[in-house]
Order: sequence, then C-alpha cells, then structure tokens
Amino acid sequence: MPDFGERIEDVEILRTGTHTASSGDRVTFTDDDLEAIARAYDPQYSEAPVVIGHPAENGPAYGWVKALKAVGGRLLATLDLVPEFVDAVRQGLYKKRSASLYNDLDGRGRYLRHVGFLGAMPPAVKALADIRMGDGAEAHSFEFSADPGPDPDGKEQVMSWKEKVKSLFTAAVDEIPEAGAPIVIAQPAQPAAQFSEADVQAREQAAAEAAAKKAREEAQAEFAERMRNLQEAEAAKAHAATVKSRIDALVAQGKVLPAWVASGLVEFAAALPWLEADQVAFAEGTAKTTPGEWVLGFLEALPPSVHLGEAAGRDKDVTGLDREGLIQSFVEKGRTYQESVLLAARARPDLFQY
Repeated sequence: MPDFGERIEDVEILRTGTHTASSGDRVTFTDDDLEAIARAYDPQYSEAPVVIGHPAENGPAYGWVKALKAVGGRLLATLDLVPEFVDAVRQGLYKKRSASLYNDLDGRGRYLRHVGFLGAMPPAVKALADIRMGDGAEAHSFEFSADPGPDPDGKEQVMSWKEKVKSLFTAAVDEIPEAGAPIVIAQPAQPAAQFSEADVQAREQAAAEAAAKKAREEAQAEFAERMRNLQEAEAAKAHAATVKSRIDALVAQGKVLPAWVASGLVEFAAALPWLEADQVAFAEGTAKTTPGEWVLGFLEALPPSVHLGEAAGRDKDVTGLDREGLIQSFVEKGRTYQESVLLAARARPDLFQY
C-alpha cells in the first residue's frame, strides 16, 4: 500500500501476559507468541489498517501497519498515518490502543487484524473506504493504555488523578457501539483543554471568593430582615400602649364603658392600620387619616354615657347600686354585655326608666 505521509515507530500494541479479550475470553501471550505474530505479519499478504475503536468491517482506515517486531515482552508496530490523525494522537486525544488478532488466518496462526485507537472522536480527515475482509476468521481484540505500563521490577505505576478521570471518560466512549456505516466527520476534532496548576488554583480561589461573597450577602440580608422585624415589633408594641392609654382615658371620662374594653376594644383599635402609608379619606372633603386614628377620634368625640358622680338619680338607688354596676355584676358572672343588660333590666326595671 502507498504511504500516507508520516510514520510512527515502535508503537506498543500488545504485551505478554494473560489478557481478557473483547469476547470475554482469557488469553495468554508469551514471548514466543509475540515473536510468532511478528514473523507471520506480511503487509503484502494482508495489511492491517489503523482504525478508531473496533469497527466490525475493519474500517475506515486512518493509516496502515507497515511492520511488527517483538522486543522485551512487547509487540511493537510501525504505523503509517495521515498527518491529521498523527496530530490528534500527539495531542493526547487517544490514550488507549487495541490490537485485534485473527485466531488463525488461512493457517498462518494468530495474525494482526487491525490496530484500534480508543478514547476520542475521529480526526477531521477524509477516511479511506471501508475494508471488507470477508474471510470470516474469528478474531479477538485486546486493549492497552498508552502509558508505559509496569516498571521493570513488576510494580504497577500509579495513575495521576487526571489520568484516572480521562480513563473513565475513555471507558464510557468505548461502550458506545460502532455503527456499521463509515464515520462521517462534520467538524475538526478539537484538542482537549489543558489547564496548568496555576489555572486550577486560580479557579479554586475564584470559586472560594464567590462562595464567601454569597455567604456574606446572605448573612447581611438575614441580619437586616431581623432588625426590620424587631423594629416593626417594637413600633407595634409602642402603638398598642398608646391606644390603651387613650382608651383608658375615655373610660375615666365615661365615654367608653368598661364592658367595651372587656370585649376587646383596645386590641381591635390597636390592630387597625395606623401607619402614614395607611391614611385614607373616609368622607369627601375630609382630611386623610388612618383607620386606627379615625376610630379613636370617633370615641373621643362621644358624649359621656355613664354618670360617674355620687348623686342619686334614676340610674342609682338608695343602696348605691347603679345601673351600670348591676350590668357589670352579670358580666362578671360570664354573661355577654347584651345579655347582662337584659338581665339587669328584668331584675331592676326601675333603673331603666326615664
């Protein structure tokens, strides 16, 4: 096959050891196995394409495997790739590779079917047409991370947190089934965003400052609300005391009966709107006033309804029991004021004669 334009040497695609294939089978590879695969590979006979994922029909291709060699327990490939795909690989968009092997191709034993790159969308290049092998040979795929793998002493290398996050996203992408039709590329693949340690710290600091500012604003708003409620409660308390004082004076003047007070007159008057914003004109041509002030003014304009002197009259007998006192005696026994008036009139009709 003609060269695409840029080669990448010694790309690791398989290692010795026991691996789990895409079919779920556990397959063991020895140094001899890798040597046999490298020897059997002949691009003139069947050249393995470089693909994305594990396409069922072995394409579209973004390059070709030009040669294989086994070195130190690893199967290394020489790849001939289109330049755009090389850029995507170098940008770190493909962190994993997968080698797909025929179990036995035309009696040649295990043979490389394709090399799949995993973990990103296809690059913005026009892919070659689908390759249809049509040989029906059974194949296994084996996935490997792009990191160097275990140390020579056998210890596994510890992945950074960034690599772990990337591997999770890669695994999610790999679970998406491949469509049978060729991949249609609408836009160029964008390089993965890169953030320096300073960028991360700056973002963390900005987030912390924003959270602190929001907390301060909420605390200030809550404090202002509490102070407003406290001031309103204090003002209402002072207003209620003023209303009570004025009504007590009216009781002393005989303009308001004690029974009215006992029925809740003070509470009623204090509960009426009394702020400046509540002022209305109750009659045409009259000055505006609040409902609470209007009621108090009305009561203060009443003539005395109870004679508070000691002289005897129609409403007072020789024993000193006056009409209102008799009414209150019934009120104190739990009767309403209206019921008490009726009961007093029945008991002492002479006190209600005019």
